[in-house]
Amino acid sequence: MMRMSFGLCVFLLALSGLCSSTYAIEKLQDSDCMDGAQTTLEMDHCGEFKLGKLNLQMDAVFKKLTSTLANSECCFSEDHLMARELAMKAQTHWLSFREAECDGQRETASAGSLRGSFFLSCAISLTTDRIKQLSNWGVVDLKSPKSNSAKVTR
Repeated sequence: MMRMSFGLCVFLLALSGLCSSTYAIEKLQDSDCMDGAQTTLEMDHCGEFKLGKLNLQMDAVFKKLTSTLANSECCFSEDHLMARELAMKAQTHWLSFREAECDGQRETASAGSLRGSFFLSCAISLTTDRIKQLSNWGVVDLKSPKSNSAKVTR
């Protein structure tokens, strides 16, 4: 009987910790979550949430870039479709680079509990930079209201 009660206590304690941790994680999504993260699990969840938002933002910018490059008025290219194809190729290679780069950084901490945080921090930083790069691709100005305008004049 004592053994069953002890097992039940351990289970209930673990469950209460999981519930409070889940509540804290959900709450972190609404604010600057890294400031409120207190555990490795919360930091990783926050990083995953932030990276997910950045990936969506990057995908939207990339979609705008490729649709802009599909228009012959996009830029001063002799072959705007080749420019679009090369942008797509570059993005595919960049995604592979990000994965390899951040895997390498994670591996430096693979024996520790913060290994996930190393990967996420790397991916967040690189993705933030990539969004800026895609927004300023060659002479295509994605920031202007007319997205198929070029930055320079002939």
